[in-house]
Amino acid sequence: MLHAKSEGFYQDAINILKDWLDFAEVEELLPLMGEYHGTMAEMYLLLAERGSPGGKEIDRDLARREALREARMAVDAWVRLGSVDDRKTEDARAFLEKVFRWKERRAKRNMMVL
Repeated sequence: MLHAKSEGFYQDAINILKDWLDFAEVEELLPLMGEYHGTMAEMYLLLAERGSPGGKEIDRDLARREALREARMAVDAWVRLGSVDDRKTEDARAFLEKVFRWKERRAKRNMMVL
């Protein structure tokens, strides 16, 4: 997953993370869920911002919506499950705010174009 991310293959990283989430759920590794959802949110945001290597067409609006959804799920997981380190919850909240602000800026820019 880290190699896919470093090479810009964000969709591949997302697919790997989806498998990890499925595994964590089946094996009841709930403390990992916040981390996985947070990383997935980051991958979706990178996909929305930078696109896909090789110019493959992607739905950037869908990627933004998924980033927002995953960021919310990360915050929810950290709040529900708790964390030894409260910084994880605060980092997840900060990332959620970042995604939300980025989405709002894009919406404003799109309205200016119209």
